[in-house]
Amino acid sequence: MNFICLLFIHLYKIFILIHLIDSLNILSSLKREVRFTVFEVISVNQTVATVEEATFKQFYDKQSIFVSAIVHESISKLEATFTVSKCKMHYIDCVNVVSYDIRDVCPKIKFLTQFSDAKTSNGNSVKCPIRGNYDFKNITLDAEKFGTMFSFPTEKWWENYWKFKILLYAEDRTEFARSTLNFYFIEFRSRNNQQKI
Repeated sequence: MNFICLLFIHLYKIFILIHLIDSLNILSSLKREVRFTVFEVISVNQTVATVEEATFKQFYDKQSIFVSAIVHESISKLEATFTVSKCKMHYIDCVNVVSYDIRDVCPKIKFLTQFSDAKTSNGNSVKCPIRGNYDFKNITLDAEKFGTMFSFPTEKWWENYWKFKILLYAEDRTEFARSTLNFYFIEFRSRNNQQKI
């Protein structure tokens, strides 16, 4: 008789635990969004390219980058230096995570921008030769793709502050543009999820 009572007590505990675990699913999973602090694009050589606008804006819980540029000369051979640094809070004690010297950027553009969500408003996709007006709108970083690309699996990458520095070169290593982007990530739970009852 005692055995049956103990069995029912243990089964009752298991059912309560299952119910508690299921009720915890009411909370939505954590989301991570990027927060930009510095974004600038400088056209070093105004005869090659002009930057009309380079800014970031916030819409609800997302921040996006907007860039409008005019490339005056046709550029068919594009080179870049791309540096990613991670820092402690407020950009102190920065450490270089990765640095690339990229030759012949044109066939690698899709690979190099895989962690961002970039759309052009005028339908100009970035392909070589580069020439004309480029209006990029609503560019943002996909937090999860970024984290898996630039950090170790056990690292809490969302707790770091990050810096990108990009230098663009035309033929004969003539620098024509540079860009700096500083950002960090925030974590939150969405308030708009429906609760299970």
